[in-house]
Amino acid sequence: MNGDRSSDLLATAAAAPEPLHPIKLDGLTVVDDPVFIDTLKSEANLPQGIGAAIAAFY
Repeated sequence: MNGDRSSDLLATAAAAPEPLHPIKLDGLTVVDDPVFIDTLKSEANLPQGIGAAIAAFY
C-alpha cells in the first residue's frame, strides 16, 4: 500500500458490481398483499392441499 487512500477507494469503486435494480416486494402482511392467497395455493414446497386449506381461513 502506498498510503493513498483515494486511489484505493477509486480501485474499489471501479471493481464494484453493477447497481441493483428495483424489484416488486411481497406485501408486509396478508392484508397488504392482494395475491397472497393465490401465491400460497401455488407454493411448490407445501404438501398438496395445505395451501388451499390455510387459505380457507382467510
